[in-house]
Amino acid sequence: MLLIRASYCTFRYAAYLYDLKNESAWEQRNSIIYYAEFAFEVSVAIIDLFHHIHML
Repeated sequence: MLLIRASYCTFRYAAYLYDLKNESAWEQRNSIIYYAEFAFEVSVAIIDLFHHIHML
């Protein structure tokens, strides 16, 4: 789970750097970050669920 959370931080930082590098407005930035956060949080929840099922 730590690896997934670290990957999410790396993705956010890469998106921030991409936004700084481009001079034009990046209109889909908010939706991409929203869906990336959703995907990372769902993957953490699924891994946590499998961990709890495994411990039963």
